[in-house]
Amino acid sequence: MKPSGHAGKAYELTAGTSDNMDTIAEQFSEVLGRKITYVDVPFDEWKLGLRDDMPEHLFQHIEVMIQLHRDGRYDKVFDGFQAILGRKPSTLRDFVLAHPKEFGLALQDPSSQNP
Repeated sequence: MKPSGHAGKAYELTAGTSDNMDTIAEQFSEVLGRKITYVDVPFDEWKLGLRDDMPEHLFQHIEVMIQLHRDGRYDKVFDGFQAILGRKPSTLRDFVLAHPKEFGLALQDPSSQNP
């Protein structure tokens, strides 16, 4: 689709799947070859630890986003990404393998990894 074909349209941009944090930790574990565990830090404890590390307006924004996430507001999958780019979104696996250094992986040919 040409850029003019997007005029006046709004797209919901999401990943190709809607995964909970435990599933995401499992995916990281598989790709990285080591155990990754999700720890659900209580919201009030998390807020206390972060409040002093950022400007108040940013803290408030993140606080709202976390609550919306916990309420299931973002537990959706839409095809906006594919409608714009003509391909499915990358998976978490694709992202990690595309950035091996950042995740402590030895540089290697990503195609050598198991699908």
